[in-house]
Amino acid sequence: MTPLKERPDALGRLLKAAAKPLPSEPNARARVREQVLGRPTPRPLWRVGLASVAVGALVAVLVAQLPGWLMPRAQPLTSCTVAGLAVTAQPGAAGTMSARSITVRSGVVDLVASEPTTIELPRAHVETFNSRLRVAVSEVGDTAVLVYQGSAALRPSSSRVVEQVVAGQQWASAQTIDRAELLHREALRLEREGQPRRALQVLEALAPHSGAWGELSLYDAARIHLSVGEHAAALDLVEQHQQRFPAGALSTEVAVLRERLQPGLK
Repeated sequence: MTPLKERPDALGRLLKAAAKPLPSEPNARARVREQVLGRPTPRPLWRVGLASVAVGALVAVLVAQLPGWLMPRAQPLTSCTVAGLAVTAQPGAAGTMSARSITVRSGVVDLVASEPTTIELPRAHVETFNSRLRVAVSEVGDTAVLVYQGSAALRPSSSRVVEQVVAGQQWASAQTIDRAELLHREALRLEREGQPRRALQVLEALAPHSGAWGELSLYDAARIHLSVGEHAAALDLVEQHQQRFPAGALSTEVAVLRERLQPGLK
C-alpha cells in the first residue's frame, strides 16, 4: 500500500487534512479548502466591491490633477484652449496662466470657462464657472470686468466684500477704463466679426449717455443701420444725433451720413 505522504491525488490531500484537527477560524478553514481542492477560495463579493470603489476614487483623483499636468505652471498669457478654459488674448495683453488660473497685468482678454477658474487682476480677484466674460486692464492697473454669460464672484482688492456680477453687467474699479468705453469697444468688435445686430444692441444701450460716448454710439448705430440697408432707422438716429449734439465733435460726419441717406429714402 502506498504511504499516505506519497499519494498525490485529492484523496491523499483529504486524508492528510483529516488527520489534523480542524481549525475553527474562517481563514484557516479557507486554507484547508485550498489544500483539499487545489484552488483558492473565491473572494467575497463585498471585497470585490470595495476594491472597485478604491480604484474609482484613485482614477477620480488622477483626472482632477490632469489639467495641471497638461498645462505647465505660470506660462506666458496667450490665446489657447485647455482644461475647460478658452482664452483669447488681444494684442498687447500681458500676464501668466496655469491650470484654471489666469493673471492679467495689462490688456484685454476674453475667456470662456466651463470649469472653475480664478482670475487675478490688479484691482480685483475673480472666480467664475460656466461663463463667458472679458477683462480689461489699463497700463496703470485700472480694471474692468464685463460678463456676457453666466456670472462671476468678484472681490475688489480694496474691499473684503464679494460682489456677484451676472450676465449683462460690468464692474470697474474706481479709477478705471470708462465702462461706456469698454462697451463701445465690444460693439465695434461685434461689428468686425459680422454680428451687426448684437453690435446695435450694445450701441443703442449706450446711446442715452449724455457725454461723448452717447454721441459716438448714436453715430455708429446709424452707420451700421445704413450698412445693412435699414435707411429709415439710420435716418432716425441721425436726426436724434443732430438734435442732441448740434455742435458735437461728430457733427460733420453726421451731416455727411445724412446726405448719403437722403437718396436711399426717395
